[in-house]
Amino acid sequence: MGIENLKRWHWMIIGGVLGCILAGAQIYFQETILNFFTHKNFSQQEFENVVESRLAGVGPLAQNVKVHHVYTGGYLVTFDVAKAYPLIIPSGQVPIGKARQIKLPPGRRIDDFSETTFGILRVPGESYVPWSVRRSTASQPAAAANATVVTYLQKFPDLDWKVPWTEKSHLGSVAWVLGSIVVVGVIWPEILALMIKFGLHPAPKHKDTYELSRFKSETEAPKKTAAEMTQSDLDQLEALEAELEKNLAAGASPRAATIATATTAAPAIRKLEGAAAKSKPAAPVAAPDKAFGATQTDFYPTEVHGKKKD
Repeated sequence: MGIENLKRWHWMIIGGVLGCILAGAQIYFQETILNFFTHKNFSQQEFENVVESRLAGVGPLAQNVKVHHVYTGGYLVTFDVAKAYPLIIPSGQVPIGKARQIKLPPGRRIDDFSETTFGILRVPGESYVPWSVRRSTASQPAAAANATVVTYLQKFPDLDWKVPWTEKSHLGSVAWVLGSIVVVGVIWPEILALMIKFGLHPAPKHKDTYELSRFKSETEAPKKTAAEMTQSDLDQLEALEAELEKNLAAGASPRAATIATATTAAPAIRKLEGAAAKSKPAAPVAAPDKAFGATQTDFYPTEVHGKKKD
């Protein structure tokens, strides 16, 4: 059966199954997909230095920051950053937990920082203790109680960051399923119908059905009415009526007259005379000399083969 023979409800089921597969792929292979497009894995110290840095004429070095929740626990933070960020952020620079301005190095232009790279930070757990808080052992336990990567990013109002709506609760999975049903179960059948209409795809083949409309009832011969009877028919009818009246007048019913006419005497059986009467009866034919078994174990007599016993 070709795809042109599938009904709309078939396509809707296919779309729902496909949506479940895509939703599962997003959940279970999200980290693998993001790592595939990642150009650089950042440490927490490097990440916070990029988030806190503000370059004159450029603004925050980190752009398009997204927080992804991983089903195994923790977060993945993806962002775009200028490839030339090491020129303005020394490798040993320590994050301070707030935004700071960085001057453009001598001999460098702002265009040197227009090209970006895709970075990622892996947060193993739900809690996130900023680097600046880690240096203070006294305040670290209290800060780690309610601290997350989201609360850290909320400290920077000018930073472009967000949590994708598809990863809030189970909205992402529901969106994948409903979207697939709409695309595959509603839009695709309409496209396929247009393709069939314009000859871009073969039309569906229908099974042969038994058409009763091909058979028509035979017209019956019209019956003769009294107005259509001929003179000969009327003569026969009058003769039949006259005969019936004659029989009734004689006291005999039509059925009795019929039975009397049909009953005749049976002819007597003639005796044979002459040579045929004196001829002797034919001699009986001798039965074949065969022995048949008839014991209690036989269902029916069978011929016994072999030497005949005396």
